[in-house]
Amino acid sequence: DQLINGSLHCNYVELEGVVAAIDGDTITLLTRGGRINVRLSSIGPGKPENVLGATVRLRGCLFAERDEPSRRVVVGSIYLDHHWVAIIHPAPTDSFFIPLKRVSDLLYFDPEASALQRVKVSGQLIYRDKNVCCLMDGDNGLRFLPMEKVTARVGDQVEVVGFPDLSGPSPLLRDAVLRAHGRSDLPPPRKLTADDLLREEYDATLVQIYGTLLSIKDAPEGYVLDIQSGVRRFTATVKGREDLDDGITAGSRLELTGVYMGQGGNRVLGRPIDSFRLLLNSGSDIRVLSYAPWWTYTRML
Repeated sequence: DQLINGSLHCNYVELEGVVAAIDGDTITLLTRGGRINVRLSSIGPGKPENVLGATVRLRGCLFAERDEPSRRVVVGSIYLDHHWVAIIHPAPTDSFFIPLKRVSDLLYFDPEASALQRVKVSGQLIYRDKNVCCLMDGDNGLRFLPMEKVTARVGDQVEVVGFPDLSGPSPLLRDAVLRAHGRSDLPPPRKLTADDLLREEYDATLVQIYGTLLSIKDAPEGYVLDIQSGVRRFTATVKGREDLDDGITAGSRLELTGVYMGQGGNRVLGRPIDSFRLLLNSGSDIRVLSYAPWWTYTRML
């Protein structure tokens, strides 16, 4: 927050983070507080070799990037007139050459744990998307944000390495890389009742919910279904129309099998989730229990 709000303009500072990307004189630094783009002076000391993926420390005079016509600070970007660069931890030659942890172990005390310390977990890939993916390790779920397009398929056994964030309803790995090493059937989904839908332990796991379709609409991420289950409403997103029953209309009774994504929770603040959505891999994850009745109010009149 100090770096992006411009309050340290013309101050001598020290930065530490992992180099996530390099674009000319600009590096993207993954810090404990988030990402920031740092434009380095062209006359300062050069970047060490093989700096991509390394944990570095920089010192120099900071200048807040700003838009000259409006004089507003460019959030998330700074200029550093640096005079010292050091590699604290070199880039790993093999990201997967670190000890394996179980998903449940990520919440246990670890004196070496850090937001800038990579961790490796393994499990079965149960959902993949360009923005977020999910895996299950036994009964525990984990989200991860991939650095590159994921080529592994749902059902693959994978190893994932990334930087942990434990503030959400389930552990999250940022800037993650993965590799597949086998394939098996998906685990049976946990069947949820209408009275027991809002629990953090379901996050990033495979669940099955019964509900009534209220509406269906097209959206950039796919088709979004508005579902009523008991007294609670939630949305279910399916990527495409393939395998989706054309007879599904408002009023249909459905069985949906997908990945539970809790929303609004923050473990650090002690705030539980206040809603959730369901991510479906395909239209085949929707089973029609009963179609909407032909008799409607309009037809009755």
